[in-house]
Amino acid sequence: MKKILLLFLLALSFSSCHVCLSKPSGRYDQHFNNVENYIDFKDDGTYYHFYKSDMGELKNTGEWKMSDDNNCIVELYDFKTFNEEGKYKDFGSYALWVDDHYLNDGPDGETSLSFEKVDKQ
Repeated sequence: MKKILLLFLLALSFSSCHVCLSKPSGRYDQHFNNVENYIDFKDDGTYYHFYKSDMGELKNTGEWKMSDDNNCIVELYDFKTFNEEGKYKDFGSYALWVDDHYLNDGPDGETSLSFEKVDKQ
Protein backbone atom coordinates (compact mmCIF):
# COMPACT_ATOMS: atom_id res chain seq x y z
CA MET A 1 0.00 0.00 0.00
CA LYS A 2 2.84 2.39 0.84
CA LYS A 3 4.40 1.76 -2.59
CA ILE A 4 1.15 2.64 -4.34
CA LEU A 5 0.78 5.84 -2.32
CA LEU A 6 4.40 6.79 -3.04
CA LEU A 7 3.99 6.13 -6.78
CA PHE A 8 0.77 8.17 -6.80
CA LEU A 9 2.45 11.14 -5.09
CA LEU A 10 5.43 10.91 -7.42
CA ALA A 11 3.17 10.88 -10.50
CA LEU A 12 1.19 13.81 -9.13
CA SER A 13 4.33 15.88 -8.60
CA PHE A 14 5.48 15.29 -12.19
CA SER A 15 2.09 16.14 -13.64
CA SER A 16 2.13 19.57 -11.99
CA CYS A 17 5.49 20.54 -13.53
CA HIS A 18 5.36 22.97 -16.45
CA VAL A 19 8.12 22.36 -18.94
CA CYS A 20 8.46 24.48 -22.05
CA LEU A 21 9.75 22.38 -24.88
CA SER A 22 9.34 24.87 -27.70
CA LYS A 23 11.14 28.04 -28.67
CA PRO A 24 9.37 30.94 -30.30
CA SER A 25 9.56 30.82 -34.06
CA GLY A 26 7.81 32.95 -36.65
CA ARG A 27 5.41 35.82 -36.14
CA TYR A 28 3.50 36.70 -32.96
CA ASP A 29 0.85 39.44 -33.06
CA GLN A 30 -0.48 41.59 -30.23
CA HIS A 31 -4.10 42.72 -30.59
CA PHE A 32 -5.31 45.92 -28.92
CA ASN A 33 -6.88 49.30 -29.79
CA ASN A 34 -6.21 49.44 -33.55
CA VAL A 35 -2.47 49.01 -33.03
CA GLU A 36 -0.34 46.85 -35.31
CA ASN A 37 2.30 45.27 -33.11
CA TYR A 38 4.21 42.09 -33.87
CA ILE A 39 7.49 40.29 -33.28
CA ASP A 40 8.96 37.97 -35.89
CA PHE A 41 11.41 35.45 -34.39
CA LYS A 42 14.12 34.04 -36.65
CA ASP A 43 15.75 30.67 -36.05
CA ASP A 44 19.21 32.32 -36.08
CA GLY A 45 18.49 34.04 -32.73
CA THR A 46 17.39 37.42 -34.11
CA TYR A 47 14.00 39.12 -34.15
CA TYR A 48 12.22 41.91 -36.02
CA HIS A 49 9.73 44.05 -34.08
CA PHE A 50 7.14 46.29 -35.76
CA TYR A 51 4.77 48.71 -33.99
CA LYS A 52 2.36 51.16 -35.61
CA SER A 53 -0.39 53.28 -34.07
CA ASP A 54 -1.72 56.84 -34.22
CA MET A 55 1.20 57.80 -31.94
CA GLY A 56 3.87 56.65 -34.39
CA GLU A 57 5.69 53.82 -36.03
CA LEU A 58 8.67 51.88 -34.74
CA LYS A 59 10.79 49.16 -36.32
CA ASN A 60 13.65 47.52 -34.52
CA THR A 61 15.73 44.38 -34.54
CA GLY A 62 17.73 42.58 -31.92
CA GLU A 63 18.79 39.21 -30.62
CA TRP A 64 16.79 36.74 -28.55
CA LYS A 65 17.55 33.61 -26.55
CA MET A 66 15.83 31.30 -24.13
CA SER A 67 16.65 32.21 -20.54
CA ASP A 68 19.39 30.32 -18.76
CA ASP A 69 17.39 30.56 -15.52
CA ASN A 70 13.97 29.47 -16.78
CA ASN A 71 13.27 27.48 -19.94
CA CYS A 72 9.84 29.15 -20.27
CA ILE A 73 11.21 32.67 -20.72
CA VAL A 74 12.49 34.20 -23.94
CA GLU A 75 14.82 37.18 -23.47
CA LEU A 76 14.79 39.95 -26.10
CA TYR A 77 17.81 42.25 -26.32
CA ASP A 78 17.68 45.87 -27.54
CA PHE A 79 13.86 45.84 -27.31
CA LYS A 80 12.01 49.12 -27.93
CA THR A 81 8.26 49.76 -28.12
CA PHE A 82 5.40 52.03 -27.15
CA ASN A 83 3.27 51.15 -24.13
CA GLU A 84 -0.55 51.11 -24.05
CA GLU A 85 -0.61 54.90 -23.47
CA GLY A 86 1.59 55.53 -26.50
CA LYS A 87 4.75 56.36 -24.54
CA TYR A 88 8.08 55.25 -26.05
CA LYS A 89 9.97 52.64 -24.02
CA ASP A 90 13.56 51.50 -24.53
CA PHE A 91 13.77 48.36 -22.39
CA GLY A 92 17.25 47.23 -23.33
CA SER A 93 16.32 43.67 -22.44
CA TYR A 94 12.76 42.38 -22.14
CA ALA A 95 11.39 39.01 -21.03
CA LEU A 96 8.31 37.20 -22.31
CA TRP A 97 6.92 33.93 -20.95
CA VAL A 98 6.35 31.19 -23.53
CA ASP A 99 2.96 29.48 -23.19
CA ASP A 100 1.94 27.26 -26.12
CA HIS A 101 0.82 29.72 -28.84
CA TYR A 102 1.27 32.85 -26.70
CA LEU A 103 4.06 35.07 -25.42
CA ASN A 104 2.99 36.71 -22.17
CA ASP A 105 4.25 39.65 -20.08
CA GLY A 106 4.24 37.46 -16.97
CA PRO A 107 4.03 33.87 -15.78
CA ASP A 108 0.29 34.01 -15.06
CA GLY A 109 -0.81 33.26 -18.62
CA GLU A 110 -2.59 35.00 -21.45
CA THR A 111 -3.71 38.62 -21.04
CA SER A 112 -4.87 41.39 -23.37
CA LEU A 113 -1.18 42.28 -23.87
CA SER A 114 -0.09 38.78 -24.91
CA PHE A 115 1.38 38.13 -28.33
CA GLU A 116 -0.39 35.33 -30.22
CA LYS A 117 1.36 32.97 -32.66
CA VAL A 118 0.34 33.55 -36.27
CA ASP A 119 -0.05 30.23 -38.04
CA LYS A 120 1.15 30.22 -41.63
CA GLN A 121 -1.54 29.16 -44.05
